[in-house]
Amino acid sequence: LTGYRSLAELPSGQGAHQPAVAARLGGALRDFHRPEHGQAARDDPQIFAASRPWIFGLGDGLPGMGKPIGPANRSLIGIVQGEASLREGLEALKSSWSPDSLVHGDMKWDNCLVAPGGEEVRFVDLELADRGDPLWDVAGVLHAYLGYWLYGAGVDALTEPGARSALAEASLEAARPAIRAFLEAYFGDAAGARNRGALAFRYAAGRLLQAVYEASAAAAALNAQAILMLQLAANIFALSDEAAWDLLA
Repeated sequence: LTGYRSLAELPSGQGAHQPAVAARLGGALRDFHRPEHGQAARDDPQIFAASRPWIFGLGDGLPGMGKPIGPANRSLIGIVQGEASLREGLEALKSSWSPDSLVHGDMKWDNCLVAPGGEEVRFVDLELADRGDPLWDVAGVLHAYLGYWLYGAGVDALTEPGARSALAEASLEAARPAIRAFLEAYFGDAAGARNRGALAFRYAAGRLLQAVYEASAAAAALNAQAILMLQLAANIFALSDEAAWDLLA
């Protein structure tokens, strides 16, 4: 793929924050999730086992993980078990899970390659491909946008709520047109995006929790960025569908 660059490598003015590029990303992902690909995955259950994301079991303490759980992640599990919006939000994702498509499984900007000029998007690193809910891949893209928003807000400003709010709104405002373009291209139109986008954002909250867990595996305590991501996940789960769309898209 000569000349292709990942969305993670491109400056925001040329990459995922350009609505035209975001729309091509949405169209490429919709094509990846074509029904015939899902049928092929269903026809080969030995390779595509339809495994549910392990993070959905965070509120249960992640039984069967088979790996030691460090102190930061023990704290994370305790927070999720004690916070109703997080605990109930993950339970709702379990109920919503619909493994009827071939999914990439690790959708993030590093794995989205853009052709020179931004006219085509291709996906790489499919080692986690499986039969699953296509909204999990959509959530991976949304998680990338939300992560950019959080880092744009600046964790150093946590002690200055007014300053952080202004920074957060500015970075989210910059991301919203691209988020809408991505969702509208994926779902086919603005109405489809609004109708199904809220569930995709809830899956993105699950992806936020997964990112916190993975980043905190060797940590002694949850850091400020992890707390910010936890708070955003809790807020997304607590919002109504309409409020989640209005805030994030």
